[in-house]
Amino acid sequence: MNHAIPLVVAEEHHEAFFVWHHAIAAGTLPAQGLTLLHVDEHADMGAPRLHRGLPAMGSPLHEFCDFTFDQLSCFEFIVPAIFQGLFTEMFWVHQRPTARTDQFVRVHSVG
Repeated sequence: MNHAIPLVVAEEHHEAFFVWHHAIAAGTLPAQGLTLLHVDEHADMGAPRLHRGLPAMGSPLHEFCDFTFDQLSCFEFIVPAIFQGLFTEMFWVHQRPTARTDQFVRVHSVG
């Protein structure tokens, strides 16, 4: 039985969006209902201003690669994944307390 945990090294935070979709395509992650443990001093919960639509789950992997590098920045990659339903829950671990740590974020699809 193989109990290896895949490890991916990324240069920029937003590359995680592509890595998540690569793992889905490889069968390593399910396509929905995950919990994200985000360990960072920044929430990275910015909402990107998209110039084209978010690829649908199950789209070819190159579409997620193009989307990641053309549309996302290092602080705007989590909200699109939540919008897709990839993550249904997120925990943010950071060292410095903020004025408000009990903030909830809801993302709803339109249509």
